[in-house]
Amino acid sequence: MELMPERQQTILRRCYMGTDSITEIAEGLGRQRTALYKQLARLKEKLLGCIQQRISMVGDES
Repeated sequence: MELMPERQQTILRRCYMGTDSITEIAEGLGRQRTALYKQLARLKEKLLGCIQQRISMVGDES
């Protein structure tokens, strides 16, 4: 996650580690709730790709 822009990190933290609802977060960001859900889906895909790449790199070192 550290390689992501700060804004993306903040969104992930607020959605998954905070106490605010998705609606509250979206309103705070000036966005629609559906747009935030779509961005979260893209961010999760990005994280998954990064994790898979790191796993692959570790496997190649063995």
